[in-house]
Amino acid sequence: MSRVAEALREFGRENVRVLEDLDPQMNTAKMLVSCCSEVASIAMVANAVVSYVLSMRGEEYWSRYGEWICREQPRNIAEVIDSVKRFVKLTHRIAVKAKIARLERLSRCYNVLSALETRDMELVWKTLARCLGTSPDAKTVVFAVKMFYYTLKARGVELEIPFTIPIPVDRRVAMMTYLSGIVSGENVFTVKTLLAKPNIVIDAWYQVARLCSIPPLEIDTVLWLFGTYAKLNSIQDIENMVLSKYGNLFPQAVLKRLVSELFYTLKLR
Repeated sequence: MSRVAEALREFGRENVRVLEDLDPQMNTAKMLVSCCSEVASIAMVANAVVSYVLSMRGEEYWSRYGEWICREQPRNIAEVIDSVKRFVKLTHRIAVKAKIARLERLSRCYNVLSALETRDMELVWKTLARCLGTSPDAKTVVFAVKMFYYTLKARGVELEIPFTIPIPVDRRVAMMTYLSGIVSGENVFTVKTLLAKPNIVIDAWYQVARLCSIPPLEIDTVLWLFGTYAKLNSIQDIENMVLSKYGNLFPQAVLKRLVSELFYTLKLR
């Protein structure tokens, strides 16, 4: 765990924030701020709370969503919810009724809108969890808070992300948790077991966050962007792809160390 934290600390929080600007979801936030600024925050949050078991890669999904909302041009929360419902029906295959019901529930939570206006991330986090009747640690709740943060950043508003808000545990984060080896030891974990026990993942990355002084939600961006190369299943191939993508932005030696630690278990094969 400490070796991953040291690699992240060496990479640095400022560089993580540069990575955020390269995240496809940030591109969507910028699109929405540009085309429908008044409802951009709730549009990002509404899509985030139904962003699970997608029928396409997350990068493609969020790009298509940004294009959809900019064509629809919703002007208020009711129109946003209607637009997201139509998008869900067009692009989702699993749990469509449950997702529509969740959007309808969100539309009735006026306290969420009030929380969004305060720019208080912890308040948004807790209010959204109460609105949806789920755990504050639930993946979609935490992810929605991150999308709220991205929307504010797209507006040029810089916020300090609280360390109390956990990492959103999806399959890619579970995979990176497994590959990094930060939960290895006496227990044998697989990606499947980590997804079934998200608190193990949350606790592990919280400890890493504490050691490297980078909040879990910011670490999530590193895991998400680097994790897209996990399918290559080769440290050398992953390193080559990362250097090709980011080598002109960050020190190559630092990137190599980060790849080495995040994909640590691949070196053991």
